[in-house]
Amino acid sequence: MTLGLVIVAGVMVVDPFGWNPFGPAKWSAEVIAGLLAGATVLAAGRLRLARRAAWAWVAFLVLVTLAAAFGVDPTQAWTGTPQRHFGALTWIMCFGLFIAGQQLRDRRAARQLVAVAVGVATVSGLWSVAEEAGWHPFPVAGDRLVGPLGNASYLGAAEALLLPVAIGVAVDRTWSARSRVLAAAGAGLSLAALIGSGARAAWLGVVVAAGVMAYCRRGAFAGLLRGRMARSALVAGLIVGAVVGLAVASGTAGRVPALFDSGQAGGTSRWSEWGTAVQVIGGHPLTGVGPEGYRIGFVDHVSASYVRRYSLDPLPDRAHDSLLDIAATVGLPGAVVYLLVLGCVSVFVRRALRTAPAWLTGVAVGLVAYVTGSLFLFPLAEVEPTFWLLAGLVVAHTAGPDEVGELATPPLAAAAFVFGAFVLGVFGIRSVVADDRMRTALSLPAGAPQAQVEANRAVDLDPGNLVLRLAAVQIDESAGGLALVAAQQQLTAALLISPADPVARRQEAQYLLARAELTGAGPDWSRCAGFVAHLMPTNRRDPSILLVAGVVDTHDGRLAAAADVLQQAVWLAPHSPEPSADLALVYLQQGRPAAARAAAEAALRIDPTDAAARGVLGRGAPDGT
Repeated sequence: MTLGLVIVAGVMVVDPFGWNPFGPAKWSAEVIAGLLAGATVLAAGRLRLARRAAWAWVAFLVLVTLAAAFGVDPTQAWTGTPQRHFGALTWIMCFGLFIAGQQLRDRRAARQLVAVAVGVATVSGLWSVAEEAGWHPFPVAGDRLVGPLGNASYLGAAEALLLPVAIGVAVDRTWSARSRVLAAAGAGLSLAALIGSGARAAWLGVVVAAGVMAYCRRGAFAGLLRGRMARSALVAGLIVGAVVGLAVASGTAGRVPALFDSGQAGGTSRWSEWGTAVQVIGGHPLTGVGPEGYRIGFVDHVSASYVRRYSLDPLPDRAHDSLLDIAATVGLPGAVVYLLVLGCVSVFVRRALRTAPAWLTGVAVGLVAYVTGSLFLFPLAEVEPTFWLLAGLVVAHTAGPDEVGELATPPLAAAAFVFGAFVLGVFGIRSVVADDRMRTALSLPAGAPQAQVEANRAVDLDPGNLVLRLAAVQIDESAGGLALVAAQQQLTAALLISPADPVARRQEAQYLLARAELTGAGPDWSRCAGFVAHLMPTNRRDPSILLVAGVVDTHDGRLAAAADVLQQAVWLAPHSPEPSADLALVYLQQGRPAAARAAAEAALRIDPTDAAARGVLGRGAPDGT
């Protein structure tokens, strides 16, 4: 069925030839599947909707639209960044799939969709188990399982949503024996993937969801346990033992105590991330920074202590809490209305948990698990559409007649969706081919002319892709010479796509500095100085920008200002030798040889091969003070 393709696309589609195997192909397939599913639903002529949930969704989308219109990233607020894909249009797609799920009133159609979800849980679990056994079809960082999603946390979120669905089918006696056996096998594989992912947010989500279900069915569980306490305790003990044993065997058990390690990603450092998110919300309380604007707001509001401890590499682009993320990107009113949406849906989920057949109860448990886990993650474009599709399914089978209204659809709506799928399919294919071209370009030796050719072909195929533009910049810079002009053109185009993108701004500042140092021309130095002065108010805690500012001040003879800004960079980047080496040069020009030696030695303690620091020592900075 067409709706099932949304689940398959979001979790299973990969591009084996792509630079990002889990990116453009997956997203393009998910959008096309969503549009075709919408066309199928619209072709029926009438829509059945839970009124309160629908109105809450409409109100939320109005606020999302306002946030996108006034956001800090005017283009990608709508389309989404190439890494995350969660712009305003993704929220609209989630609403459309929520509506589509509500049309599955027919029990047979509903069970078909659930069967697809079980199949995806099974195959993704099998992929992950094979990965644990040593099969690695794509290079990924870290030792946690990533499955067909390319990210351990994403895999955990997907399995938290789908694992309970498989368990629900496995224990439902209205399904055939064959279906139940296959679902049980799928549940086991999915559980192995969930544990091997090391996704603590997903683990917590599943545990909380199981507890919620047990509470909602406490009467049934009490009856089941009566007279069978010993047997039930034995079964529970075996399950817990198996789960713990699998966690230990896969090496992910150690991620539990790491929660209390401030130096570990996702440990107590999460408090610092949430604190920055609160600052972003405080700076943009009404409409937020707009969808996909968090990375820009983060740089504006991050504290110096956070940068010193955790650095800006990689640059956080999500708040790692779904509610904080929505409040930061859509505003506090948007977060309140989103809670209203969840509240409306929770009424139907609770009914399913209390009285629905096991297969539908499993879906409801998965919804609770995913929402709970997302409180320590953020909305995922790969999984969120599936979540809302399954939420619509639960509403379809638990809503009463007085809670539902009907709406006639425009005659040509289905045809418009099919046309949209065709158009986006063309763009999607171009995006996938562009990603493949960039992989080829990056695989060639640095400076190879063919690498530039392939990179330019990639950008021509997908000109609005910021990530491809920045990759092309690096390839052009590695070639040197006249290719630096092409690098500047790519940077200019990147900043037209996202004028405030911190990474693009950082690369532009570094390029302008490199050009000024190469040519020595006054206009080039002035241009670099002007650009850095423009960035400093909002990037004053980015060590890379401070380094450029320090070099510019040194060139212009403002040695005191250079020393001040480089001292800030030294404090903010304690593991980088560059700020200390540059500061040593400034001290030498100020006639402070002892201070120069101390700064140079600090740089060499970090990197004993640093040429600039060795050069300072070679220029006669004396020992001692």
